[in-house]
Amino acid sequence: MYKILMIGPDSSRASGGMASVIRSLSKSETLASRFTILEFPSCKDGSLASRLFFTGVQYMRFIIKPLKADICHIHIASYSSTWRKLLYGKAAKLKGSRVVYHVHGAEYKKFFASLSERGQKRLRHSFSQADAVIVLSNSWKCFFENTLDLKNVVVINNSIDCAKSNFKHGFPASIAFVGRLGVRKGAYDLIKALGMLQSKGMRFFCTFAGDGEIEKLQEAAKIAGVSQSTQFTGWLGEEKVQDILSSSSIMVLPSYDEGFPVSIIEAMAAGNAVVSTCVGGIPEEVCRAGSVLIGPGDVSALACALEELLVDQDRAYQMADANQEYVLGKLDNKVVHTQLANLYLRLLDDDAEQNT
Repeated sequence: MYKILMIGPDSSRASGGMASVIRSLSKSETLASRFTILEFPSCKDGSLASRLFFTGVQYMRFIIKPLKADICHIHIASYSSTWRKLLYGKAAKLKGSRVVYHVHGAEYKKFFASLSERGQKRLRHSFSQADAVIVLSNSWKCFFENTLDLKNVVVINNSIDCAKSNFKHGFPASIAFVGRLGVRKGAYDLIKALGMLQSKGMRFFCTFAGDGEIEKLQEAAKIAGVSQSTQFTGWLGEEKVQDILSSSSIMVLPSYDEGFPVSIIEAMAAGNAVVSTCVGGIPEEVCRAGSVLIGPGDVSALACALEELLVDQDRAYQMADANQEYVLGKLDNKVVHTQLANLYLRLLDDDAEQNT
């Protein structure tokens, strides 16, 4: 069988969307039927010193050891992650492997704009040398093709195993936020919107599931007067996240920048109406009949969207039903992993033709 080497965060220990995607691909029955999937952790969570040491040691191991992979599937975020992973890609090419870059960074436009002209040229050249550059949505494909002038861009959406989702209509007036707590994902905007709803006498309960700026968000909730109507769980494992989403009727992610967030897919599969923003791949990701999209930073619109769903619970449940049907047909692992398998086979077939 062909061997695929996944290079990225240690998926057994790291949190975050990229690690979640790597775990999903490594355990994929669809891919395992055609390929041997191996993992090579390039980084891990921990203190700065331990992260730097681990990163350096792993790269040296990759350079020194013989490479026994037909395709190196390299997962990339923005900023320093990009430059580290491009080194892996260059080394893999020298060792005779096909190279696929899988770009997850939600802030890639900002990252690219921050580079010098020389840095942008270097980035364009490095990506152009890959056999394929996977992006998460058509909007990101347009960016990489138009701004980086790439001809090797392929769209592969994030996905989930819908069989593991516990779909049900959650408790009325129950809201969930799943993601890293901070400005980028709009957690502070949600607190402000909840404060506006509280001032109108509306009843709700919102669970914030994720790590990040927990203490600052708790203080913001206190100032907004919603401490009694919110809870902050910290980072949770996949099963506990599923429990929260299954108990909720509305999932909110008012982000300023995104790729193709797995948390929204999980929420749709678990039985949530979705309130989010029209950034990144989200407009392509959500089911139109099951979501309300607003502009990033528009707290008033966020409060209005939540108020409508809190008042009309039947509508929220109807949106949940539409979301489940949508995810099963488009964003289940079986569907998306088949698309990835076909990409692998095409690249390997191209390689075989060149060697004949």
